[in-house]
Amino acid sequence: MAKLKLDAIKRGLTSFQGTLKSKKDALLARLAREEKISDEEEHWLDNDAKDDEDGEPAEGGISTILTHRVRFDADDTIGDAEEVLLDVMKQMEHTGVLQTANMLDLEELVNMAEEQVSEQLTDEEIKNAVQEKRAGEQDREVNGGDDDNYVDKDPRPTRGEVLQASAILRRYVRESGDTFTRQMETILG
Repeated sequence: MAKLKLDAIKRGLTSFQGTLKSKKDALLARLAREEKISDEEEHWLDNDAKDDEDGEPAEGGISTILTHRVRFDADDTIGDAEEVLLDVMKQMEHTGVLQTANMLDLEELVNMAEEQVSEQLTDEEIKNAVQEKRAGEQDREVNGGDDDNYVDKDPRPTRGEVLQASAILRRYVRESGDTFTRQMETILG
């Protein structure tokens, strides 16, 4: 379970890095065409251009976020992964890419919306859903199988079809005397 969450976090960060790179490339292309960009977009790009005193990209710069390596060792915990993710989110907040007001929490970022259980479900709704599921399983047992609309694409041949095919094969074996037909005759009995 922990490995799955770590993989989901890693995929999410990798996907977001791709989104950031696309946004940066699009802004740079617009600037190259001398198109106007918003003040927020300009601030975002300006922050990326700043270096700290060691010549490294500024904390929270786009380059820092894009090159942030997400590596997890076998002994890393979910907490370690959450720290990495929160650090990247803080960097994005610092650059203005992510704002506190629209910041996703970890649950929303890692789990798809349709997988999240709504907190608005009442105990009664949960109970009804469980009872419906159990009733469906009991109906399936009583009716002798799935309730699906499954249709076998290759239904078994009928007894008559098998006898007809057998008669055709016996006639073929009688009329032909080669090694293959003798072997087939032995198999058919």
